[in-house]
Amino acid sequence: MVYSKGSTRSVYVMQSAAYLKDSQVPESHPSGRLEYVLLKDYEVNQVKRVSLAPPPPPPSPPPSPLPSPSPIPTENPSEAAPSSPSDLPSAPAEGPYVWEDLSPDQYRRARQLTSIFENSKLDYQYGFCKDIGDGRGYTFGFCGFTTKYSDSKKVLREYLLRRPDDVAMQTYLDKLDQKVRGSDGKEGLDGFCTRVGELGDDPDFIAAQEAIQLSEYYNPSKVWSQKLGMRLAISKGEMYDAMINHGEGRGDPFSIDHIVDKTNAAMGGAPIDGVDEVQWLDSFLTIRAQTIRDLANWQAKRIDFYRELLHDGNLNLDGPIWVQLQDQVGGWTINNVYYGKFEIYSSELSQMQEGAVGLIS
Repeated sequence: MVYSKGSTRSVYVMQSAAYLKDSQVPESHPSGRLEYVLLKDYEVNQVKRVSLAPPPPPPSPPPSPLPSPSPIPTENPSEAAPSSPSDLPSAPAEGPYVWEDLSPDQYRRARQLTSIFENSKLDYQYGFCKDIGDGRGYTFGFCGFTTKYSDSKKVLREYLLRRPDDVAMQTYLDKLDQKVRGSDGKEGLDGFCTRVGELGDDPDFIAAQEAIQLSEYYNPSKVWSQKLGMRLAISKGEMYDAMINHGEGRGDPFSIDHIVDKTNAAMGGAPIDGVDEVQWLDSFLTIRAQTIRDLANWQAKRIDFYRELLHDGNLNLDGPIWVQLQDQVGGWTINNVYYGKFEIYSSELSQMQEGAVGLIS
């Protein structure tokens, strides 16, 4: 940690103070408040966390040290072994297990996190459609329905209940019904993505996606969370994201069933059996990342993201959460996540491309 004097206040810089200037600290900063500032360090291409506090009035002692930030992720942080218990936040005291659903705000944040993972946007992309090269045909909608699997047919059927006059979508549904089992589900779907894009703002198409998202992903994730004895919002949010990403079914080694089984074996049980939920979740994240690398050869950024929130102690999926994205060939990639109360004061950061930093309030 570096300590340097500003013109009107003390500045504590976590990790680096190389490019912090007094001019970047606004004179209007309210006295007595502790904020976090994201500053863009162009040489190392990292976002630094900076906390601002007023100088201590004499003869008061210096301010107590601030907690150290999460370490800069390694090139493949998801490949790390599960953290030791001493590295993890403490789970709250437990009494008799009582199921609690996510609050509306926690549910919204979990959805927005998954929206970032699926489409790199906070706004739900109901009109998104693309072959992303994962062998699942066309991926479409705000939570990544795919034409290889049955969720796509369920969305189209739900939509056609509301709009039976959409001949194009009925034709696509017929083609999906005729699809050979195991094929990628693109045959006969020429123009499908164009039609999905045209319906991106259509209330019937949106309602159809929301209905199937509930029945296929969110509600089943709640069943899993209850069966495992989940108390923490971050655990329930992770189970929701895993359900969307992996699906369920013991016939598929990529499914959430197998990831849970491996985690229970590694931890000697589940939270419902008395296993510490924070440690169980950390192990689940590690095994999920390994499953993705072994069976799908995908990046595990979405898992690194939840791991950082866990290690930062955001067990309740509180906001705000800041997400840094980096534009690259082929789309956005997640660079980092920060949890806490943030304000952006850096003029350099404001010049980054639109969408490079997203806020989940």
